[in-house]
Amino acid sequence: MNKKNNGSFLERFHSTATLIVILSPPPLILLLPFIIAAAVIAILFNSCEF
Repeated sequence: MNKKNNGSFLERFHSTATLIVILSPPPLILLLPFIIAAAVIAILFNSCEF
Protein backbone atom coordinates (compact mmCIF):
# COMPACT_ATOMS: atom_id res chain seq x y z
CA MET A 1 0.00 0.00 0.00
CA ASN A 2 2.01 2.93 -1.28
CA LYS A 3 0.21 6.13 -0.37
CA LYS A 4 2.35 8.24 -2.68
CA ASN A 5 1.66 5.91 -5.62
CA ASN A 6 -2.07 5.92 -4.82
CA GLY A 7 -2.08 9.72 -4.57
CA SER A 8 -0.41 10.13 -7.94
CA PHE A 9 -2.86 7.62 -9.44
CA LEU A 10 -5.80 9.59 -8.04
CA GLU A 11 -4.31 12.84 -9.35
CA ARG A 12 -3.87 11.26 -12.78
CA PHE A 13 -7.46 9.94 -12.73
CA HIS A 14 -8.78 13.32 -11.59
CA SER A 15 -6.98 15.16 -14.40
CA THR A 16 -8.20 12.55 -16.90
CA ALA A 17 -11.76 12.84 -15.61
CA THR A 18 -11.58 16.64 -15.81
CA LEU A 19 -10.31 16.40 -19.39
CA ILE A 20 -13.16 14.01 -20.26
CA VAL A 21 -15.74 16.35 -18.74
CA ILE A 22 -14.29 19.33 -20.61
CA LEU A 23 -14.06 17.55 -23.95
CA SER A 24 -17.06 15.25 -23.63
CA PRO A 25 -19.23 14.97 -26.75
CA PRO A 26 -22.41 12.86 -26.36
CA PRO A 27 -20.77 9.55 -27.45
CA LEU A 28 -18.10 9.92 -24.76
CA ILE A 29 -20.77 10.44 -22.09
CA LEU A 30 -22.07 6.96 -22.96
CA LEU A 31 -18.62 5.58 -22.09
CA LEU A 32 -18.62 7.25 -18.66
CA PRO A 33 -19.96 4.21 -16.73
CA PHE A 34 -17.24 2.04 -18.31
CA ILE A 35 -14.57 4.61 -17.43
CA ILE A 36 -15.84 4.78 -13.82
CA ALA A 37 -15.90 0.97 -13.58
CA ALA A 38 -12.34 0.78 -14.95
CA ALA A 39 -11.21 3.38 -12.42
CA VAL A 40 -12.85 1.50 -9.54
CA ILE A 41 -11.23 -1.76 -10.66
CA ALA A 42 -7.86 -0.02 -10.94
CA ILE A 43 -8.22 1.47 -7.43
CA LEU A 44 -9.20 -1.91 -5.97
CA PHE A 45 -6.33 -3.65 -7.75
CA ASN A 46 -3.95 -0.92 -6.60
CA SER A 47 -5.03 -1.22 -2.95
CA CYS A 48 -4.93 -5.05 -3.02
CA GLU A 49 -1.28 -5.35 -4.11
CA PHE A 50 0.72 -7.96 -2.24
